[in-house]
Amino acid sequence: MDRHLINTHAFHNAHLIRAVLPRDLTQPLPYSDSRKADHFKIANTLRGAQTSKRQVTADKRKATADKKAADANAQAGTAIAAPVWGIPPTRKRKRTGALTDGTEGTTGPEQVGGNE
Repeated sequence: MDRHLINTHAFHNAHLIRAVLPRDLTQPLPYSDSRKADHFKIANTLRGAQTSKRQVTADKRKATADKKAADANAQAGTAIAAPVWGIPPTRKRKRTGALTDGTEGTTGPEQVGGNE
């Protein structure tokens, strides 16, 4: 006797297969007799796994903070601090106040021509 397994939840037209096959072949089978007990059992194992993951993350966070503090203490004695994350400081235009001729200086778009 040949036996075949059809996953009726994987087909786009599963309703047509269920219409052709008898109900005892398409009837869903429960994976457990006590669903609630299985749920609580799985939830307890996942809680334990989550707790251990949180502890690993906290350890990594503490190690990173300790390393950054050690690096900051090591660089505190140098005259010029290294740029943060390897990015040099930006060269923003400085805002100017009154110019030498007495007019007010700006750095906005109105100096270039403005939006008219």
